[in-house]
Amino acid sequence: MKIRFINLLLACIFITGIACKTAKTKNETNVVEEVKAAEVVAKDPGAGTISDASQAVAVEHEEVIPLDVNKEQNEVYPLSVSFFSIGEGTDGKMMNRYKEFIAIFCKEKKLTLAYEQNAWGREGEVDYCFLLEELNAKQRIEFIEKSKTLLAESKLVHVVENGRCHPKRR
Repeated sequence: MKIRFINLLLACIFITGIACKTAKTKNETNVVEEVKAAEVVAKDPGAGTISDASQAVAVEHEEVIPLDVNKEQNEVYPLSVSFFSIGEGTDGKMMNRYKEFIAIFCKEKKLTLAYEQNAWGREGEVDYCFLLEELNAKQRIEFIEKSKTLLAESKLVHVVENGRCHPKRR
């Protein structure tokens, strides 16, 4: 009886060890596939256009210009865009398209749009917080509407007007 119990216990430990190693291997494979998918999206020339896919525009990614570091965490932003996750990571393709959209919008309007990029989650969750002080009223409406239209294609993005952003992860 004791020998059967010990054999059963050893078999369970052995099977559990193999399952853990397999799970680690699968996670590493998924990361590689996500990186390859992100490279394909970055090479897609049509992903950066705003409304007409026939107009391919070369986009240079601008650096994120940080807003005042001493701002309160409860500040209300005219536009906050939150890329969130439901256990499988954020929508990386949409995030890249949105960054391209921002760059194209700035290039078309010949301005630099300052925004905060707050990484707040463990799976790549991030907020883009816009004060939109550089834009006049007409440009603000245009930017917000185009942002909403573009981001409506993803189920993993919240767009909030006059809302707060998540605090940065420490």
